[in-house]
Amino acid sequence: MLKIEYFEVGHIIRTHGLNGQLKAKIGPNCPELSELESLFFKIDGHYVPYFISDYSKNGNQFIIKFEEVNNIDSAQYLRGKNIFIDQSRMIESPADTISSNEMIGFEVMEKEKCLGKVKEILNSGPIQHLILIHNKKEVLIPINNHFIISIDTKNNIIYTELPDGLLEI
Repeated sequence: MLKIEYFEVGHIIRTHGLNGQLKAKIGPNCPELSELESLFFKIDGHYVPYFISDYSKNGNQFIIKFEEVNNIDSAQYLRGKNIFIDQSRMIESPADTISSNEMIGFEVMEKEKCLGKVKEILNSGPIQHLILIHNKKEVLIPINNHFIISIDTKNNIIYTELPDGLLEI
């Protein structure tokens, strides 16, 4: 029998409204919800699928409506629970190939330009940030597959693609 591995990708923050919607925070390793038909919750030691009927997105937070959840009482049951997906559906981030603490001292590059060296790793909830000094200013870069393109562990270089203005914040 094939054993399926599950990976935690987020959690339910709270209920939303009276019709069973839930507010959830989902990390960057989860595929777009439009690509998934269900999310899993660990209930009584078993991973139980809940089928997505609708959702809306605001940053990394979602309002999700599941087919099986039709009122605030059934939504309340899932409040605070962790969200899982089948590990085969997980998006691997380049940052997953190395532990974050091993990135300290790596050069951070963007388009052939060295932005600085990683001074520290900041853990702020489910998101980690690289901290580096760029133009005499401390800069935080989220560790996720949107900004980190690849990591060269042989030469200690992190290649990034950053949105305009991120370095000025």
